[in-house]
Amino acid sequence: MTKASVVIPIYNHEAYIKETVLSVCEQSHTDTELICIDDGSSDDSINVAEAAIAEGTHPGHLVAQINAGAHNALNRGASLATGELLFFLNSDDVFDIDRVATFVKLWESQGKPEDFWGFSSAFFIDEDGSAVDPGSLELGHLSDFNARVEQQIWVEELLAWHNVTLTSGNLVVTKSMFDRTGGFAPYRMVHDWDMAFRLLLQSSPCVVHRALYGYRIHESNTFRSIPHGDAVRESEEIRTKFQDQRLRDNTDIPYAVNGTPFVDYMRMAFPMKAGLTGL
Repeated sequence: MTKASVVIPIYNHEAYIKETVLSVCEQSHTDTELICIDDGSSDDSINVAEAAIAEGTHPGHLVAQINAGAHNALNRGASLATGELLFFLNSDDVFDIDRVATFVKLWESQGKPEDFWGFSSAFFIDEDGSAVDPGSLELGHLSDFNARVEQQIWVEELLAWHNVTLTSGNLVVTKSMFDRTGGFAPYRMVHDWDMAFRLLLQSSPCVVHRALYGYRIHESNTFRSIPHGDAVRESEEIRTKFQDQRLRDNTDIPYAVNGTPFVDYMRMAFPMKAGLTGL
């Protein structure tokens, strides 16, 4: 059986971490290990997480470290993983019970290629775990991005312009591909999008248009604490790096040298190839 590893970077989410951990412990795929990295939480997250792990049936590990940022916690967790497939999960979000099994089945059906990564559509919940519409909270862009994934509309092309993966927790990748890619970079806001870009430069994503990731919206979401200007600067930096690399890799294509706007170039040179599935 394929072994899967789920990495949870924890930071000050004592109110949500139990539900998060249990959503992994209850996965239908039985060979799933859980690795929690507490990134210097100042609340009771680490104790709540430890108790939740003890309740579960899947093997779980909890490591505490001095605060070093989400990217560092994710990378440390990945370095400790022994599974063939890596999953990530934010410490305030949840997995659908069949998330791991769905991606494992998809990977196995393709012959377990080393270059495999993907994400799914998401469902949105509030502080209490109840379903919520992001549009009602003036976060309609989250619904818009998710709709493109659910409807299979220009997913790979749109990734060059918007982070349709939504979050690092929605990424799935083989351990070998993750290691080869070099882990998450030290961005505050866009380490997830940057990782998706670097994976996309190697292969197309496998996109599952089932809501297998539970994205929690609450008052202390990370995106609310980062100045807008910083987020824009980071976004422009990683998008420019990605575009430049795409163009360098395809300098023989006329569209790349004749001043065609990049979005048009992408649509012409890279037609939709994402492995979409309704599993």
